[in-house]
Amino acid sequence: MEDCKMKKALLIIALLFTSAHIHASHAGSELNIRIMDNSWFTVLMDGQSFNEPVTRFHLDNIMPGRHHLTITKVGSRSHHGMGAIRHHVVFSGFVDIPASSRLKAVVDRANRFRINRIEPLIVHHVPIVTSPSCHAPIPAACAPAAQYHMDDYAFDGLMGTLRGMHFESSRMSVVRNAVYSNHFSARQVAELMSAMTFDSSRLEVAKLAYGKTVDKENYWLVYDLFTFESSIVELNQYINRA
Repeated sequence: MEDCKMKKALLIIALLFTSAHIHASHAGSELNIRIMDNSWFTVLMDGQSFNEPVTRFHLDNIMPGRHHLTITKVGSRSHHGMGAIRHHVVFSGFVDIPASSRLKAVVDRANRFRINRIEPLIVHHVPIVTSPSCHAPIPAACAPAAQYHMDDYAFDGLMGTLRGMHFESSRMSVVRNAVYSNHFSARQVAELMSAMTFDSSRLEVAKLAYGKTVDKENYWLVYDLFTFESSIVELNQYINRA
């Protein structure tokens, strides 16, 4: 038994060191924010003030990484238009911005900052191929489209976002959006599963991501993330039906 575990560990290490990763350029990201009740607000990001009150905030060309964000809700004047405008900070904290991504976020009625959607801004170069039936070189119109897993830098940002969320439902929402718009390696799927607390959530992630995994032959990597053998059986049944 110990020999089997050792061989499996060595195989995982070998795969991680020999896998070839294709990296896309790290373009700036975009951030879109609103308050759920459509209130006016201002933004302070990394010490830079955006003092013009808005109901929809948009900022592009953001460097990926962790940024400090303060959102201040702008109230109305008191005493029938007299007096100073009241301000109320509804969120102050750090936000992890993935590379080459568009984040759509909302401050809910409990003043919680929620990321509702992450959309990739990465544009991959079309592979150039030669073919007897086509003039070469041309875009890969005569060959199946190549599929690349999410850039490692962007994926690190996605994982940082997941780790910063307190609720399983919020993490699942982000994962669903990410899977909808991206492809992943089996190793990345295993990491997404590790961000979940419950076996049922890990199973859902494994099912969602299977069709968007570029190296399905390595999908055995995800099995170590399950606590219950029944989850492994259910995933196998799902894969066999896929």
